[in-house]
Amino acid sequence: MKLNLNHYIAGTADHIAMKQLTKTALKDTERIGSIVYWSAWSIIAVCHYLILRYIFVLPFVESVLDSFYYNLSFAFIGRYMIYQVRFLSLDNYSPLNLILIHSMAGLIVSSAWVYGIRELITYSVQLSEDYSFFLEKSSWFRIVIGYLFYLQVIVLYYLIEVYNEWRRNIDKEKDLNSMLKDAELKALKYQINPHFIFNSLNSIASMCYSNSKHAAEMTIKLAEFLRSTFKRNEEQMVSLEEEIATVEQYIQIERIRYSDRLAYKINIDPQCRKVPVPTMILQPLIENAIKHGVHESTETIRLHIDCKMQANQMEIEVGNTYDNTAVSPKAGEGLGLTATKERLYKSYSQENLLTIQKTKYDFTVRIRIPIKSTKVSE
Repeated sequence: MKLNLNHYIAGTADHIAMKQLTKTALKDTERIGSIVYWSAWSIIAVCHYLILRYIFVLPFVESVLDSFYYNLSFAFIGRYMIYQVRFLSLDNYSPLNLILIHSMAGLIVSSAWVYGIRELITYSVQLSEDYSFFLEKSSWFRIVIGYLFYLQVIVLYYLIEVYNEWRRNIDKEKDLNSMLKDAELKALKYQINPHFIFNSLNSIASMCYSNSKHAAEMTIKLAEFLRSTFKRNEEQMVSLEEEIATVEQYIQIERIRYSDRLAYKINIDPQCRKVPVPTMILQPLIENAIKHGVHESTETIRLHIDCKMQANQMEIEVGNTYDNTAVSPKAGEGLGLTATKERLYKSYSQENLLTIQKTKYDFTVRIRIPIKSTKVSE
């Protein structure tokens, strides 16, 4: 339970950290968007002033006020139009309805903007005759400009909302794929768990008739083995050192049953000990070796586990001798190796990580663990 709790806490911490990074990224994006938005309106305001001052040759004060009031006010209006877009979302309204709604809204907003700011300027300062005439005659032109501004801002916000929705769907898809992958890995692992429990119980049952003392010893060792296995049942990855320790417990259980008919040797490169591997990835290979090697033979069968580093990968070799006159033609095939192949593929997204070599007297399974794509499980 403690290991499961630690695993849960570690997973939760990673999830919270990822959410925090996402929030930080969104805040950074919003800040950059605001800077770009206000910079764009500043440029528009400057251009507006230059046109009034040097093309229409209007007085300096009126040119500044006209540019300042009209552009600043529409910049604020446009800043809050995002809420209008979210309310009138593409999910709730048809494109035709949205076009009609925004066509009317654009006309209302631009008209209110033009006449409202005109009244504000009129009551703010004493206007020259030239500027008053210009302000009166340019009203309809300004309404058209405001209408175009409105449509541009609305379209921009809809594009942003579509992009954000696309990003959210991508994130959801990644989360679902991750959950699906974890579920598939657990399903494959749980296919193996009953497999070796069934084999072990069969061994104990057969021992009860021939040697009850050894059967009792085997039961105790099996209980210890299952206890250690279930403690890390929720972990997807463990160190090779832990995996070998669990496998050796299983071999010790089977040695009680087969005695001198089973000999084994384990050679592990020190560099390999801390490399993470999928939980219980070696278990079905050992079961396979004992089932089709020791079980089918009356001679001593030698089992070996070797591990060495090779460039950017770790190679694990599980081999055993066998009696070629006793082994069935399908020896080495079945649920165990099939599930192991699938687990390796789903863990590392690479094919051919498990290979089988069979000679007249030896059966060998090799597993390659890509070092660059492994992650240590907490």
